[in-house]
Amino acid sequence: MEVLIEAEKNERDAILRHDASGIEMVKHVAFTKEHEKMKADFTITTSFKTATGETNVKVTKNNNTVIIVIAVVIAVIFFALFSK
Repeated sequence: MEVLIEAEKNERDAILRHDASGIEMVKHVAFTKEHEKMKADFTITTSFKTATGETNVKVTKNNNTVIIVIAVVIAVIFFALFSK
């Protein structure tokens, strides 16, 4: 009898964790979309307790402006050197 009660409790807990993680994931998606509207780089790391364990999510946005500027400067230097 106790085993049956424990199994039912574990099942209810798993359902609650599943529902809560679904809500948290929807909030995470909305939060990430808000950050994407900004021009800045960001990294968002989140962990969700799901029915079967834990899910880790990491979202990163990197603007490559620095790399592009360096490439343009190098291109201008090469152009200046080889155009003579």
